Amino acid sequence: MRPHRVDNSPDREALHWLIAMQEAPDDVALRDRFRVWVQASPAHAEAWRDLNRVDDLIGRALSSAKPAMPPHRVRQPVVVTVFALAACLLLAFLPLVQARWQADYRTATGAMRQISLADGSRVMLAPDSAVSVSLGADQRRVVLLQGEAFFDVQRDPARPFTVFAGDSSIRVLGTAFNVRRLQSGAEVAVAQGVVQVSRADTHVDLRPGDSIDTSQGQYGIRSTLPTELVAPWRQGQLVVKDRTIADVVDTLRRYHEGVIMLHGSALAERRITGIFTPDDPEAALTALVAPLGGSVIRVTPWFVLVTG
Repeated sequence: MRPHRVDNSPDREALHWLIAMQEAPDDVALRDRFRVWVQASPAHAEAWRDLNRVDDLIGRALSSAKPAMPPHRVRQPVVVTVFALAACLLLAFLPLVQARWQADYRTATGAMRQISLADGSRVMLAPDSAVSVSLGADQRRVVLLQGEAFFDVQRDPARPFTVFAGDSSIRVLGTAFNVRRLQSGAEVAVAQGVVQVSRADTHVDLRPGDSIDTSQGQYGIRSTLPTELVAPWRQGQLVVKDRTIADVVDTLRRYHEGVIMLHGSALAERRITGIFTPDDPEAALTALVAPLGGSVIRVTPWFVLVTG
């Protein structure tokens, strides 16, 4: 067997390798593929070292805790499950903590927030999102640290307004647009005016109704949508157009108080179009994957497993 990859985060890949090897400890071919993965990138090796530090901490906690049953009755699968859940929680929440240290404004899980900036611009933060803001004499800068935000920018030719999301930037004078930060790049959709999206040496101008996903290839994937469908999350809707299950699940994580783990690369890579209500993440997940043969398992109130 092989680990099921959900996204390109080394931390998540490390966790999936861990689970796969726990499920098949005698699979020599699996361990050979794991060694190739670790050696392929310094980021992979670092993610695996971090996960092993978690293993050590949990091992100490388990050894110091008083057992609830005689040692001979403690089953290995229970320990594996506890470790996997704890590691999953740590990997899920560490980036959140780091982003919030840097944030000037942020939102909690399932909550939205309207922000009025000193220059007259307004920012609507989606759930579980964070930004830092810097308004200078000759430029205005906002960094989308995580999540998603809708910007209604006050025009000021002397001070361009630039939003940074990962390795992508969005530069405007005055307009309205939505930015969603992705693992690699950003998704940008324009409601009014014109924006320039840049990544590396590539620059693309977008007009009302235009959207682009800069994580897809050198120039990204560009599409057109009705302007009323720009940032539908502001009206409590999740409108999905030809997105992968993994991508949609990642959005629903912002509405769930806990961890959602997607297991199964075949399911994760399926593409879907539809309209969902994110206020009830478990119901939305079921509506999302059930037609494709997937299932949603509530392991605990704070841990949901999506598999298929």
